[in-house]
Amino acid sequence: MKLKKSSTRLIYVEAKKISLYELNMKYNPAYITARIMDYEEAIQEMYHQNTSHVTHTGTAWVSVSCPIEDLTIKIIDMRERLECYKKYSDKRLQQLFQVLDKYTDEEKRDYYRYITSDGKEMSETIKKLQYDLYQVVNNERIVRHKRTEKERKKMHREIVANHVMNIKAVLSPQREVLVL
Repeated sequence: MKLKKSSTRLIYVEAKKISLYELNMKYNPAYITARIMDYEEAIQEMYHQNTSHVTHTGTAWVSVSCPIEDLTIKIIDMRERLECYKKYSDKRLQQLFQVLDKYTDEEKRDYYRYITSDGKEMSETIKKLQYDLYQVVNNERIVRHKRTEKERKKMHREIVANHVMNIKAVLSPQREVLVL
C-alpha cells in the first residue's frame, strides 16, 4: 500500500438526518415484526434443546443435549432481550408515526411504497422523513441528556453534603477531647 501526500484537509460534517440503514432497520414496521417473530421462534426452539438429538460435526455424528439449568438461563436471557427490543422498537415506531401524522396522504403512500420495496424506491419524501425523524430523535436526546445532567448534579451535591457531615461528625469528638 502506498500513501500519498494530500494538500487538502478533510472535515467531518455531521449530517442532520438519520441514515437509510437506520430508517430501514429501526423504523421499518415490517422488519421489526419479522425480527420479533425470529426471536420468538428461537425461544420456542430452545425448549426442545434439552432432549437428546443427533447432529453432524463435519467428521462424525454426535448425540447432543443441553443441561436444563443452562437452557433455562439462555431462555430467560433471550426473553429479556426480546422485551428490550420490543420496548425500544415501540418507542421508535411512535416517533415515526408522530412524524408521519404531519405528512399528507401522498407522502405517507411514498413512505409505504419505500418500505414495501425494501428501500429501492427513493423519493424526496424519504429524504424529508430522514431530516424530520432526526429532529424528533435529537430533541428527545437533548431533553434526556439535560434530565440526566440535572440528576447527576443533584446526586453530586448529596454526596458532597454527606461527606461534609461525616467529616464534621468525626472532627467534633476530637475537638472535645482537645478542649478537656
